Amino acid sequence: MSDSISFGLTLPQRGALFGATTIRELLDLTQEADANPLFDSVWVGDSLMAKPRPESLTLLGALVGVTERLTLGVGCMASFPVRDPFVFAYQWANLDFISEGRMLLAACTGIVRGGASAAEGANWGVLDKERAARLEENIEIVRALWAGGKFTREGRWQSLQDAFIEPLPIQDPCPVWIASNPFPSESQPQVWERALHRVARMADGWMTVQMFPGMFKTNWSKIEGFLAQEN
Repeated sequence: MSDSISFGLTLPQRGALFGATTIRELLDLTQEADANPLFDSVWVGDSLMAKPRPESLTLLGALVGVTERLTLGVGCMASFPVRDPFVFAYQWANLDFISEGRMLLAACTGIVRGGASAAEGANWGVLDKERAARLEENIEIVRALWAGGKFTREGRWQSLQDAFIEPLPIQDPCPVWIASNPFPSESQPQVWERALHRVARMADGWMTVQMFPGMFKTNWSKIEGFLAQEN
């Protein structure tokens, strides 16, 4: 594990909806970060109906055009479980191709308390209780498509026949992080463990937050145990 620390800048893109900022200001800020060696990445958020904001992929396309050096990330991509994985794989590969290998995806389940994600998912027939499994299936599909060649799969929700995309991502493999910050729960330990086991089993990196003292340490210790099992 590297001991180096780097800094990323998260753009407040939701502010563009209510006058706190403008897209032009966000592009200018990103250009300043690109010229500043203190920063190595710029991040955008993502949501559809649950937490509306300027759409992540099209915004990232604009950021590719005004940067040369920075890694460009989305974290977390809350809409990932409801997106068509074939179309998404094509869009993300194209962003990586245009940016010459500077994209970083952090996908998540996108579950929001209070029913917002349930109302959003209803438009695609996606239940909140399915989002974790859909996240896993979509990760498997996009990785297979990014690997090149024709891909056939009969999945639980998505089936593909001799599918392929061009161009492929520049990065090989193209990284997929998982964003999760599950609460340790005595009442539902299987939910907590599944979320962290998914990180160890499927992710190239982990994005999280510390919502209360010791949360990161507790979750990371659990992931370390799962990583030992996987290896």
